[in-house]
Amino acid sequence: METGLCRQPSRNAPCPCGSGEKYKKCCMKNVTPEKEEHYWLLQKEAGIKDRIVMSHNQDIQSKIDCCLQEFERQTGAKSGPEGPEGEDNAAFFDWLFFDARLENGAKFMNWVSSSFPSMFTPLELAIISQWAENTRYCLCKDNSSFRQALLFRPA
Repeated sequence: METGLCRQPSRNAPCPCGSGEKYKKCCMKNVTPEKEEHYWLLQKEAGIKDRIVMSHNQDIQSKIDCCLQEFERQTGAKSGPEGPEGEDNAAFFDWLFFDARLENGAKFMNWVSSSFPSMFTPLELAIISQWAENTRYCLCKDNSSFRQALLFRPA
């Protein structure tokens, strides 16, 4: 719920700590205002990501497929019928949202937000813009697994 300048996560949403309980029954009573705002932002980000992945828009799905092929080329990851599995799945979607580039060099998220702005609220468009400006995701080969790093640039 957003109220004025105070941004609070939804009380009934799953707790961002990963416990599986509702936020109100888990961490809500023991969280600082800074952590509460961080949890709120995580919920907003998850909503944006879900909306894009679950979109039935053919252009978006086509670009995701192209990005998946590029991810596989860069990393050597193999996909099943549902896409990458396990750690590769998490790495793919983090890379897709934070640093995947299309054939023209534009970031995937910049293309989605500029091509389909009506999918997002003005606040969500601002969050996407911050992702584009302040994050870079890199895939680093480490023996037989991948390490991922999200690098944040100061605003």
